[in-house]
Amino acid sequence: YTKSTASSKTKALAITSIITVLFYAYATYRASSIATQLSILSLDLRTMLFDHNNDVMALSEANALEKELQGEIDYRNKEIARNTLAKTMSTNQNEMLLKKEEALRKRIDRMENDIAEISRMEAIERFGEGPHRIEFSLQFMNDDGAFVPEMAKSRTNKFVMELAPLSLMPHSVLHFLEMIDHQLWNGAAFVHHVDHVVQAVPTAFRTAETMKPMFDNLGLSELAFQEYHEEYPHDTYSVGFSGRPGGLEFYINTQDNSLIH
Repeated sequence: YTKSTASSKTKALAITSIITVLFYAYATYRASSIATQLSILSLDLRTMLFDHNNDVMALSEANALEKELQGEIDYRNKEIARNTLAKTMSTNQNEMLLKKEEALRKRIDRMENDIAEISRMEAIERFGEGPHRIEFSLQFMNDDGAFVPEMAKSRTNKFVMELAPLSLMPHSVLHFLEMIDHQLWNGAAFVHHVDHVVQAVPTAFRTAETMKPMFDNLGLSELAFQEYHEEYPHDTYSVGFSGRPGGLEFYINTQDNSLIH
């Protein structure tokens, strides 16, 4: 080779080496740059996936909460509907019961009025229009249970009871007059049943045997209904049937019992 040719070949090799080095450097740079970008993209993708998963979880929780709230709302609406229906039914039932009670009360009032009128007419027919008075003769015994004969001669061993007019309490008056007419209280006893009354009881004064069967056999053990009139309050020495509706035992008020009877 000539000197000139060798020099040219050396320059060509040098240029080729430089180009190769530059190529590799550029390739390395590009590869690094691409790797960096891929890393960033991967990180962004993971971030996006994480955010997406969080969004999905949040959406799922929101849907679950919405269903729970809807279920609660449905339950409350059903409960309100049930309560409203129950109140409506209860109101209707109460109204029906009140109407039935009112109708029954009117029917009872009519029956009581009929019984009172029949009693009034029968009392007039059998015992006259009145006033009706009954005299009671009493016997007494001492603390030892022995009779006190001298009390039989005293004026204090008798008292007279005047009954209410037939126009005010006809059923009670007829009931009592029938007892007297059948002599059911003859030989019965008076007791201090409580401190403020003296009560007649169907018990034989001398033997302490019950006299109630005699009242039962004649259907005079009980009134058909209770009568009361404001003109005859429970003043001192007033008389009334005990119990409700009353009709067998009767009592005499030994004091003014208007407030407690």
